[in-house]
Amino acid sequence: MEESTAGRGASGSLPGRLSSRPLYRSRWFALGVLAARFLPRGAARAIGAGAALLFAWLRRSHAAVVARNLRLVLDRPIREGDARRVYRNFGKTMGDYFYLGSRPADRARALIVERIGYEELAAAHRRGKGALLLTGHLGFFELGGVLLSGLGFSTVILTFPEPDPEFSRWRAAYR
Repeated sequence: MEESTAGRGASGSLPGRLSSRPLYRSRWFALGVLAARFLPRGAARAIGAGAALLFAWLRRSHAAVVARNLRLVLDRPIREGDARRVYRNFGKTMGDYFYLGSRPADRARALIVERIGYEELAAAHRRGKGALLLTGHLGFFELGGVLLSGLGFSTVILTFPEPDPEFSRWRAAYR
C-alpha cells in the first residue's frame, strides 16, 4: 500500500509543526495499539468510548464546536446527548483502530458483513482500467484499505500529513 501526503495536517498545522493536540501523537497511538493487544475488542471499545467522553467533558469548548457542526448537517434540533454520541462513537472507533492494529488483517476483514459495489470494482479491475474510490473521513476508513488488499487490489492512500513527520510515518506503517 502506498501513501502520498500534501498540504496541511489534519490539525490544520503545517507539516513538521507540532499542533496544539497533545494526544494526537504517534507515541499515544503506539501505546493504544500495545494496550489493545491484551484486551478483548469490547473492552478496547468501552475504554475508547469512556476516554472520548472524558475528553468532551474536559474540553467543553471542543464539544460545543461539535454541537454547532451537528446543527449544520442534521435536519432537526440538536438534543443534549447528540454531541456526546459523536464522541462515544468516535471513541469506539478508536478502540477498534487500536484493537485491529494489533491483530492480523483477516480479523479486521471479518468485521465487514456487506460489500456494496464489489462487482463493479472487480469488473473494472478485470478490464485493466482500475478504479478510483473516494471516501470521506467518516470513521475507520483504513478498514477499506485492509478489505481491498485482501481482495487482491492494490491501493494508494492520499492523505494530508500528520502534525509531525514521525506520526506520518507511524500512520503509513499502520495502513
